Amino acid sequence: HTVSCGLPYRDVVYTFELDAPKDVFVQVDSGNTFAYAAVSNDCGNIAAERLCIAGASPGLRMWNVPAGTYYLLVESFASPSLAINVAATGPTPTTPVTGNTSCNSAYAIPATGGVFTGSTVAGGVMLDTIQCLDASGPEAVFMIELDTPRTLTASTEGSAFDTVLSLRQAGCTDASEVACNDSAGAGDTGVLAKALTAGTYYLAVDGFSGAAGDYVLAVSLAP
Repeated sequence: HTVSCGLPYRDVVYTFELDAPKDVFVQVDSGNTFAYAAVSNDCGNIAAERLCIAGASPGLRMWNVPAGTYYLLVESFASPSLAINVAATGPTPTTPVTGNTSCNSAYAIPATGGVFTGSTVAGGVMLDTIQCLDASGPEAVFMIELDTPRTLTASTEGSAFDTVLSLRQAGCTDASEVACNDSAGAGDTGVLAKALTAGTYYLAVDGFSGAAGDYVLAVSLAP
């Protein structure tokens, strides 16, 4: 078999079933050995992959996964001993977002936060970063309006590409950037945490070195 984020190495295949929609976290313990892991509902079909992650002991988080039979493919250039753990909870409701391709069309995140899904493929390429190394991919932009101070925690874990999260104050310019996080790769835990005063902020889901694709953005705004 071949996975989208890997190479044609030897692989092993596991299966799990969901009897109802769930949030799913798969932890592949390969020790310090680099491995590639993908989840699909059609074994060996790259087009059917939900997520593909590469790394030492990679973890895959997927939100609101429909009921059905799924296949976990793990491959590596070495032959590490593997321990697999699959946890299913929830599901967490997700909000699909489209059209938020610039600061002018930013999607307003409610004070309750939430989990938002979409794609940056058709996004604008108007924002860059000062605090991170690179954010040259197209972006999806969100707006946060706060009447009182809050602590923002934003994560792109489970996204299908190498994301860059950047936070800007009102004006939404590169110069107004107040925080940035660059995840290590597709699906990696990219987390931005920042204590905010009252005001208007713009949160951009961008891509490292031109990367683009489907994203998951989980946002909480704690008092």
